[in-house]
Amino acid sequence: MMIHEPECIALKRRGAEYVAQLLSGKSRQEQLEFWIRRTERLLAGQKQRQRNHSITAGRTKSFLCPPFPDISASNQIKP
Repeated sequence: MMIHEPECIALKRRGAEYVAQLLSGKSRQEQLEFWIRRTERLLAGQKQRQRNHSITAGRTKSFLCPPFPDISASNQIKP
């Protein structure tokens, strides 16, 4: 009898493989920059969706999570 993994596990596995493919061959610094850009895109999208939700819900003030701390050259991960 063969056991099938749930679709959510397969989806997670495919996502991890995709990210590994995107990051393969990149230096540690390039990987850090990749994640900074992706996080910025994620936060911008969340902020936009929150604004859209606030408009459609008739709210005048939107609730936004505080931003992540600034990641400057002095805060970068050391190899």
